[in-house]
Amino acid sequence: MGKGEKENNQFEKRIVDKSGIPAGWPGFFHEVVHPDKGFRGNPWNTISMKEWLILLKCFKLFSLMVTLVLFLLSSSALAEPIAEGRIVRGNSAAPVTIVEYTDFQCPYCSNGAKTISAMMEKYADKVNLTVRHYPLP
Repeated sequence: MGKGEKENNQFEKRIVDKSGIPAGWPGFFHEVVHPDKGFRGNPWNTISMKEWLILLKCFKLFSLMVTLVLFLLSSSALAEPIAEGRIVRGNSAAPVTIVEYTDFQCPYCSNGAKTISAMMEKYADKVNLTVRHYPLP
């Protein structure tokens, strides 16, 4: 064991003693960042690819569970029906309903209106469009 490895092990032992983290814990600093003593590394290169994949799967599972719980606990409907008497463009019985929130002074809404018009020309019988005024602050 060279001088650098011995100092690294002593430094790691001090971290274990002070923090109480077991040395075999996944992601533990096996190579400590200590530039003035010639050590390099970070905890990310000490975690194996298998451990990264396990962490990623756990994160995906957790986010899926949170999404499911929030969906089940939400009491509001996912889509509100369009009120009677509102002006609609296209087929009022279409399977797809688009509600466009727009402001007449918004330049981005102006560009979006061109896209919506082109889409309505192509899918007029398959789409129901209603516009709601949502003024800029």
